[in-house]
Amino acid sequence: MEILLKILPLPVWLWLLGGLMFRGLVAWHLPTGFDEAYYYLYSRHLNWSYFDHPPIVALTTGIGWWITQAITPFTLRWGALLLYTVSLDDTNPVRYTSYRMGCRRDEKVKALWGATP
Repeated sequence: MEILLKILPLPVWLWLLGGLMFRGLVAWHLPTGFDEAYYYLYSRHLNWSYFDHPPIVALTTGIGWWITQAITPFTLRWGALLLYTVSLDDTNPVRYTSYRMGCRRDEKVKALWGATP
């Protein structure tokens, strides 16, 4: 527990966990969309001929049902839920880099908007 609190303070962990729980609740109740069904089929039958889809789409869609072997709208969204929660972390190097690049160009307002998820 102390190691986690050295990385981020407790209120940030609670905020991230609360956001994950809220998004998980929404993901549980919403039906599967057309694009999610297509991405499920894409992740089910992986092939190099899908040149117009990046591999991360198949990985984020497939991670839930690969682990549980259950195909539900919630398990199809596991990867997206986890990636979005990680992107909210204030110590995320991508967000920090985009903010610093905007500050170098003296566009601090745009830098803040670019670093906000």
